[in-house]
Amino acid sequence: MFDAYGSKKMEVGLNSSYLLKANEQLVESILVRNIDQVPGLRLYLFENKPLLNKTKEWTAEHNVMVSGNHHKEWAFWLNQRSEVNMVYKLPSTSSLFIIVAKGTAQFSNWVSDPSNPDSCSLWRPVSGHGTVSFQAVSDNDYYFGLGNLNEESVEIKFCMEIKSKTYETETANSWCPLDVKSCKILPSLRGSKVGLLTTPDKPQDGVDFWKVEVSYRTRWQTYLIFDGTLLFAVLFILYFICKPKGLSNLSPEETPLNSQQDAHTRSQEANIDSNSVQHFANEGEPRSWIDERTQFMETW
Repeated sequence: MFDAYGSKKMEVGLNSSYLLKANEQLVESILVRNIDQVPGLRLYLFENKPLLNKTKEWTAEHNVMVSGNHHKEWAFWLNQRSEVNMVYKLPSTSSLFIIVAKGTAQFSNWVSDPSNPDSCSLWRPVSGHGTVSFQAVSDNDYYFGLGNLNEESVEIKFCMEIKSKTYETETANSWCPLDVKSCKILPSLRGSKVGLLTTPDKPQDGVDFWKVEVSYRTRWQTYLIFDGTLLFAVLFILYFICKPKGLSNLSPEETPLNSQQDAHTRSQEANIDSNSVQHFANEGEPRSWIDERTQFMETW
């Protein structure tokens, strides 16, 4: 779970509503920086998560030429329940396919295997003119692409009608402009817990996307407590698994095998001592008989 926080760079387009939050027990602060300092970015600060109850509608139109065995793509940050209608018009003899990929990983999978329908969230061959609809299932980056698997180039009129769900900003505690400075979110009881990064609905200084860096500063005390608790639990378990069984675990009726062997050895030693005494007593009898015979002969 700790790998989820760190530092990341991203690009956000027009009408973006990007929610920033973190576990206050793991993260001390979130720093947001406008890399190119292009005006228009704002960071709203909330005590609680705002409602996703606003809708912004806009259109992105493109007249493009897609070369043979190449593709074109456009990326948008879309929140859950956002809808995109893709209206296309092709020459009668041409064909392409429209794709939607959720996140950079899925988009990379499609680029490496463009003919595989399972490589992305939506894969649709198109020709002539028509409309393809898509609805976002979660907050994420979505890539909208046109793929050409033919050898010849194809010209297409491609229009994306976007109904983007955005978070409300009326209940924000405060907001911070990101034009020339960085802004910080403090996910704690003493500060705002949630941040909302927004972009305008029109290009600023000829720019329609912004490069942003988001850095998470972790609470090392929590990491140390977690690691210490985990280490103690492991040692505690290993102690009971590897603990030797001592004599104190034996019942009163049981006797250790080595104790029985010691008793048997002591009994044998006692028998040997007794036999030795008896042998020495028997060895004394002949000497006593010789003495008596000598005394008889002297008398006789």
